[in-house]
Amino acid sequence: MVSRASQFNQTKLISLLVEKAAKVNIHDGEGQSPFLNAVAAGHIDSARVLIKAGADVNATDLLMKTCVHIAVENEQLKILAMLLESRHGTRNLYKADLWDRVPLHYAAKSKDIKVKRLLKRSTANVTTSEIYYAGCPIFSIDNIKRRSLKEL
Repeated sequence: MVSRASQFNQTKLISLLVEKAAKVNIHDGEGQSPFLNAVAAGHIDSARVLIKAGADVNATDLLMKTCVHIAVENEQLKILAMLLESRHGTRNLYKADLWDRVPLHYAAKSKDIKVKRLLKRSTANVTTSEIYYAGCPIFSIDNIKRRSLKEL
């Protein structure tokens, strides 16, 4: 029930369900938690309510995608900015999915240049290298702390 409420940005219903001891970290048939559903739909208010209620922001779906993967993949810029401003997003910035792709790979496929720029700013350090997708340079980024570019 919380998953459906998060998909439709029903923050009052989410709050009511949480008060009635509904589980906020249960996964649906697609392996997504209510928090991941809110992120995918771009519902920042629902995402905030779920975080406040104790949602696991490090949860992954069946494909091991984190909240940052999902926000980038769905080009949800406001949610992505919120996640990257907190430790919630930065913890997930370097985690790989089932195919060993980090959120930067998803940004490389994105048509929204703002998503690419936002992730670029979030990857710190100042030794510039280029990220490639399908053999084409996408954008220059700073050296990634926890994974070498060869791994990407």
